[in-house]
Amino acid sequence: HPGVGIDVLWEGERKEEGLEKKQSFIDLGCGNGLLVYLLTMEGHPGVGIDVRRRKIWDKFGPAVHLKEEAVVPSEAILYPHYDWLIGNHSDELTPWLPVMAGRSSYTTRYFSIPCCFHDFDGKYCRSDPSLSQYESYLQYTKTIGEEMGFVVFEDQLRIP
Repeated sequence: HPGVGIDVLWEGERKEEGLEKKQSFIDLGCGNGLLVYLLTMEGHPGVGIDVRRRKIWDKFGPAVHLKEEAVVPSEAILYPHYDWLIGNHSDELTPWLPVMAGRSSYTTRYFSIPCCFHDFDGKYCRSDPSLSQYESYLQYTKTIGEEMGFVVFEDQLRIP
């Protein structure tokens, strides 16, 4: 599950940077909230936001912070108090993640697991026919991250 991989990534980051405090996060488009639950149970302070409340949220208990609200990227929507912005299948928000992270704070980072292909205005259309739709979209989102000043790493998520 992505939560386990993120926790391992963050553990390495803490060791590398000599940090003791666990990283904070905000999961934009958190859906069922499972990733928020998993990271919270590992001790990471954070919150999940989704446009629609899910019934399962009530099962997670009061330690898991989930909010029902729309995230509309703008100059007013910044998250400077979080170490990481997460977009796990965040659909229309995917290309906005590096923009919001870069504008939130010079220390804010982002983690994206894209699934549906959107650009800033609507549906993403592949520009290079030699690449698959997914490869083209990964290149597109990587370019946005690099233009925002991030060193972008790409990895494959393997779900058993």
